[in-house]
Amino acid sequence: MRAQIVFLIDHPGLHLLLVPLMLALQNARRPVMALVCDHGVRDLLDRHALPCVTQFEELQLLAARMEATTVFVSASDQQFSAHKRGREFVHLAKRHGFATVSIQHGPFCLLERQNPQCVCESDLLFTFGRAEYDFFRALGMRKERLVIVGSPKYDEIVKLKQTPRRQPPTDVLLLGALHTLQAICGYSRQHCAEILHALSSRILEAHPECVLRLKPHPAEGTPIFDLLPLYQEVVERL
Repeated sequence: MRAQIVFLIDHPGLHLLLVPLMLALQNARRPVMALVCDHGVRDLLDRHALPCVTQFEELQLLAARMEATTVFVSASDQQFSAHKRGREFVHLAKRHGFATVSIQHGPFCLLERQNPQCVCESDLLFTFGRAEYDFFRALGMRKERLVIVGSPKYDEIVKLKQTPRRQPPTDVLLLGALHTLQAICGYSRQHCAEILHALSSRILEAHPECVLRLKPHPAEGTPIFDLLPLYQEVVERL
């Protein structure tokens, strides 16, 4: 089996980040495939006829037949329990001598300062910016392993900020990440609720003319976190 560029899609929303990269590589005539498992979503891969497997055991069997120049790409390789699959994925690649690349999963820089065990095991780590680069350097990662690339997830926000506005905005969108506060910082549900309520209240005070919309992280609607009732509780208190 010839060399592949293998992607891990095990979280809600990762397909939106990784499928465009898979398509770009495919257009450059590079063979790609993905492991879509756990909470990953495969509909976008199916729409573009991108090859994938859905069981880690399937990938283990395929990896044994892949050429040595295979590359494994993960956007889940942060070292805490919620990203266990990311570690398994990287360890599988290393057992076969494949190169590994990790794309920073989220804007965790400040939160990760409370969890010094969050060290990436991939050969290269693509970070969002200088703050994350400096954080991982402080943890002992060599500069040769760190590459600042930005994040395509926020391209549309950057474009919007650069577009002249004819009228002031009428909505404020607050993106939730309470599951991160729980998983990394160990905050209780009540503590998370108070943080969200305080932040929402300050936004409404600063922008009374706007409509505030709360958007939970996709994982927060799963049984693992079950945080949607907490969001509803905060909305009712505002």
